[in-house]
Amino acid sequence: MIRLATTAMATLALLALAAPAGADTGSIVDSDEALRPNTDIKKVKINNGETSVGLRVKFYELDPEKRARVRVLIDPAPKDTTQYIVESVKRPGQDGETWLLLAVGMEFDGTPIECDGIEGAWDYDRALVTMQVPQSCLPENGVMHKYKATTIYGDRSGDWTEFARVRKG
Repeated sequence: MIRLATTAMATLALLALAAPAGADTGSIVDSDEALRPNTDIKKVKINNGETSVGLRVKFYELDPEKRARVRVLIDPAPKDTTQYIVESVKRPGQDGETWLLLAVGMEFDGTPIECDGIEGAWDYDRALVTMQVPQSCLPENGVMHKYKATTIYGDRSGDWTEFARVRKG
């Protein structure tokens, strides 16, 4: 009886930690490269849900007195050449801005596209940037999306992660 109760409790605990229904998750862990604040990515968590893509980019340090930018490449159909970039920028004393770009070339460059529901938030206390992109902004033809994050812009140094593949929920 005790063993059954322990097994039931363990099962419930695992279910509580599981991803929401209809969402597949993944993460990218990046090493500490001892870069300046606002550029060194620690981890990216990806929630590729049925209705939206949720991204959580954790930094080693975020300084609210310095400009910061993070970009995440979303490749919704890796066999196709169409890619997107969700970008969030925060300047000292201003609210952050987040938008979606249609990727052009291979250097995280792109052209802004209109799409309702794109959101971003900066939490300096937790060194965390969260972004949300509705699946309606992305083509429906892919089931396995690729993701990669960067903080590099212009000729400045920064960080970039490896790719992660996460199935669409």
